[in-house]
Amino acid sequence: MFPLGSLVFLIHLTSVICDDYDATPMEDPLEPVWKRMNSLSEDVLTGFKNQMEAFLREAEGNIDSKFHNLMMEVNNTGLVISAGAGSNPDPNRQVNLVKDGVTAWIENFYRDTIRKENDAAIEKASGRILVKLDALENKLIEHINVKINALAGAGAGPGSNASGDGGALALPAGTSVGDVEAAIMNHITSKLTDIENSITNHLIELASSLSTSQAKLDNIQKHLSKIAEEISDAGLSSPSGTSTGGSESCVLLVNKVTELVNGSQLTTDFLEQQETRWKEMQSVIAEVRDTPSYLPRDCSDIHWHHHEAVSGVYQIYPSLDRKNSISVWCDMGENKELSDGGWTVILRRRETDFGHEDFNRTWQEYAAGFGDPAEGEWWFSLTALHSLTYRQPYSIQFVLTDIELGTFYAEYDSFRVEDEAHLFRLIVDGFSGNVTNDAFKGKHHGMPFSTPDVDNDNYDKGSCAVSNNGGWWYNACYYTTLTSPFPTSADRDAKTIRWVHDPSWLVLKDVTVKIRPAGYGQRFDKHSTE
Repeated sequence: MFPLGSLVFLIHLTSVICDDYDATPMEDPLEPVWKRMNSLSEDVLTGFKNQMEAFLREAEGNIDSKFHNLMMEVNNTGLVISAGAGSNPDPNRQVNLVKDGVTAWIENFYRDTIRKENDAAIEKASGRILVKLDALENKLIEHINVKINALAGAGAGPGSNASGDGGALALPAGTSVGDVEAAIMNHITSKLTDIENSITNHLIELASSLSTSQAKLDNIQKHLSKIAEEISDAGLSSPSGTSTGGSESCVLLVNKVTELVNGSQLTTDFLEQQETRWKEMQSVIAEVRDTPSYLPRDCSDIHWHHHEAVSGVYQIYPSLDRKNSISVWCDMGENKELSDGGWTVILRRRETDFGHEDFNRTWQEYAAGFGDPAEGEWWFSLTALHSLTYRQPYSIQFVLTDIELGTFYAEYDSFRVEDEAHLFRLIVDGFSGNVTNDAFKGKHHGMPFSTPDVDNDNYDKGSCAVSNNGGWWYNACYYTTLTSPFPTSADRDAKTIRWVHDPSWLVLKDVTVKIRPAGYGQRFDKHSTE
């Protein structure tokens, strides 16, 4: 006889397994993923596929485990099935029959079916992913082609000519963005050359005419002087200034010649104005020609392309806008290793022949920058600092000269200034140097900027910017302030340009603060040796 408990167990097990498996294909559960496919990168899709395959392998492992447990249960139960009336049942044979039947059912109906479904699901998912990736790639290629064609069209301009014979700016198929830019720059240069030659020829003609006219005027002036002398010697003019007798024609001649001379003076003034305008135009043409096809965002861009450049004032474009350039002092390190160059100086304090700059300025002045880097002291610009430092990591270096103790250095590997909406908040880290205190990060990291008219500090008894006469990333109040008044004595407790340095303060007579992209020196060395 087949034990009732074992039969119930077998029926229950079969019911559970069948209930767990739904042979009806369900709606594609990944449909929301396909809808968002265009916004996913290839790495994300590959990761998703790998994760799904790992999940299916885990499910397959669970199936093997359940099958093994079932076999163990069958072996341990000792099933006995009646072979019919009058026969002697063989327990081992009956158990083997049950085991074989259950095994065949699981393998044929459950395990293989699930595996096929899994394989089909993987294949289907892979197919959809490849289709979506192909579509995404086609869209990207189409977008790039549109941009290149638009750039080529903008370079030629509707109805514009690339040469004097009226031909349009033609670009072959497959032209790259760099080729388009080069063609446009060559076109502009050609036009400027034509303009320059035309104006030069015109000025030569005017100069020749002016020279001839001047000679004639000099000759007339000589005759006029002789006529005036003869009139004076003959006494042909009446005391009242009116002409009498034969002197009338002489006076008329004098008046006509005088009018002619005055008219020639107008002509001379006009030519001088034209010459001035021509010089201004030449300056503009030279500026356009000297403007590189790239826009240097900071001094490191200039140093990278021009190793021979020396320290001085250069034009940079922190926002990559041709209309918004900034004059800045670039430290090119020409007296050191080449890799020591490329620094953009953002703050300068020192004794100069031009006197000291007033740093007690408004929020807007600190945002825009002030002072003259060609003359003495200056502040770069908070807005420009944000434009530079939010695009890539920057390092910052402080060169500090004490009135008595010599020169000190402080450098930070990471320096960033947030935008005006976040009050130009300071982010700084990675200190090194020979000053005893990490003053800049220790007190000022994470602080918004403050000026005498905009108080953002943590000092609840007043304004740090007002009491120290300059804007800074004040806390409550500072371990360093480099925009305070210039020191007039060796008093280390006075509110002047200072940096905390145990056991007292550094009182500074010369300060240079400069920035450049983090790791620039190593990249420059590698670039210059390739």
